[in-house]
Amino acid sequence: MVILIAGGIVGWLQARQQVALARQEVALAESRQQLDEARASVTAERASNAELENSLNKLENSLNRREIELNRLESNILAEISGAKLLRGEFDAALRLAARATPIDLALPSSASKGSAAALATALSPFVRARSAPVIEFVFTP
Repeated sequence: MVILIAGGIVGWLQARQQVALARQEVALAESRQQLDEARASVTAERASNAELENSLNKLENSLNRREIELNRLESNILAEISGAKLLRGEFDAALRLAARATPIDLALPSSASKGSAAALATALSPFVRARSAPVIEFVFTP
């Protein structure tokens, strides 16, 4: 009889372990499903982030091109006004405007026009002509 009771207890314990094992397998399957869903979500977010970064880079490039274009236009306008002032005989104003346009022009990429440097040279030409007297050079050697 003791063997029969012991066998019953062992059987009951084994059944209990199988139920616990089945519950753990269900929980593990649910965890795997959640992990797969999380991985899919992360992959989708990475793709979305890549698209957003690509869009951001395009916008940044567009803004950089617009900024260069605006700087080129500002430089050209200042150079044109400088030329007009020079034609009116307003040498100081022409020089100031050309001097203001030149740093803007020099900061532009080499592909952009360089009109204000020419305007500065034009604005300076009356001063150079006025100083065309002979220059004597001295060289000091110790």
